[in-house]
Amino acid sequence: LASRCCVPGRYGAGTGVATPLSRFRASTGGGVVVTFASVYAVAFNTAKAVAGVAVTYQRDSDTVSITALVGDTRMELSADYGSTTITSRVRDYIVAAADLVLSSVTVEPQAGDQIRETRGSTTYVFEVMSAGVDEPFRPSDRHGNTWRIHTKLVDEI
Repeated sequence: LASRCCVPGRYGAGTGVATPLSRFRASTGGGVVVTFASVYAVAFNTAKAVAGVAVTYQRDSDTVSITALVGDTRMELSADYGSTTITSRVRDYIVAAADLVLSSVTVEPQAGDQIRETRGSTTYVFEVMSAGVDEPFRPSDRHGNTWRIHTKLVDEI
């Protein structure tokens, strides 16, 4: 696809008007309609199964165990205090929005929430935070079914 965002000629035969992929529907020939959102969901679930990490999402005393993808974040936060420099490690987690259920309620990530990830015998505690001008999270897909949660490392247990 030339523009990588549209499928040519889908609004009507011979119109030459492109359809955004989010509205693209294809028939499998057996009457089953496949949407971009459903293909994305299958791809995300496959990625979680192959490359996902088990984490615990925590707000106060409420927790939920979920599988998340680790996002590639290329940000380093540093602050100089005289002769001391403090550097924070930043990490994003990509999660299914429907997985964040605390006390039987689906919630949105908030600054101060924590994500705990255990690797080997060490548990890394990441705190949800705003990243630059972003809120603590942002949709990771155009339908808001997955969220990219911004965190920083605050503890190792």
